[in-house]
Amino acid sequence: MEQEIDGKLKSILSSGQFARYQEISLQQQGPMALGRPDVAEKVDLSDAQRQQIRGILMESRESMPRPEPGAHPDPEAMRKRMEAHRKQTDEKILAVLNRTQLSKWNALLGQPFKLNLAPPSPPRPPGGGG
Repeated sequence: MEQEIDGKLKSILSSGQFARYQEISLQQQGPMALGRPDVAEKVDLSDAQRQQIRGILMESRESMPRPEPGAHPDPEAMRKRMEAHRKQTDEKILAVLNRTQLSKWNALLGQPFKLNLAPPSPPRPPGGGG
């Protein structure tokens, strides 16, 4: 499905726009993207490193924080637990890379993209109130 979407985007975007889209996509996926064969190839991961990363990803899925059955967890607390879990997984994956591979990975990411998700402004009363 990802290949189908990429094919459609290639037909719409310029080559520069598509390259930037790929960079931002990798930034969003983070080091977990190194589990993808195409990304692993671009970074020149060995077969042993690929297996090691697959193991880290499997372990991460198995140890992912989950709410207790029937519990209603605090969304903010759960978000923080998930972020900490992902950070730990990302660090383990990046530790598998050597300096050259880490440099290649960083080059694939391009310039950092920051999306400002400011909360929406409250609605104004009709008629300009005040």
